[in-house]
Amino acid sequence: MTKARIFFFILLSFAGGIAGRSFIEIPYAVLLLVFIAGFLAILAGFLREKKTFWAIGLMILAVLGGVVRYDYYDNSQPVLRELYGKSFRMEGYVFREPSRSDKASNFSFRVESLEGTLLDRPFLVRVTTRRYPEYEIGDVLAIRGVIKEPENLNGFDYAAYLKKDGIFAVVSFPVIEEKGG
Repeated sequence: MTKARIFFFILLSFAGGIAGRSFIEIPYAVLLLVFIAGFLAILAGFLREKKTFWAIGLMILAVLGGVVRYDYYDNSQPVLRELYGKSFRMEGYVFREPSRSDKASNFSFRVESLEGTLLDRPFLVRVTTRRYPEYEIGDVLAIRGVIKEPENLNGFDYAAYLKKDGIFAVVSFPVIEEKGG
């Protein structure tokens, strides 16, 4: 097996670890066993001078790395549960290019302050508003609206779709005041 092929399978294993962990909750005791198995496979490969064993060990550790990477990202997100269902004044800026339809506009809004208090950990919300006025990336806005947890739509996992972009809350048709940009 060539070095390029081994590297490809290690990358594939890492991606597989991320994908698998996104569907299955894996206890840390199992992760410890996977780490030990990977370490032992690498050790056996070096002791027996078998390239296949250490390549398999590296792939096992790459799967573990993907799982740990997913867990780190998943646990580093802001906890917004206590904010859901409540109205707040949020100040921040349009973070990503808005998507527009005939009647509405959607954009990612980075909340820098809540009720006038500067946040240590800013977070993103998906804002749905009327088509006009149009907002652009970087527009500084003050928004007053109800922060809600994203709901899945007709079998489509909308919450997971937003989560991939780091968005864990939505605000629909808020009152918007343009502050500058």
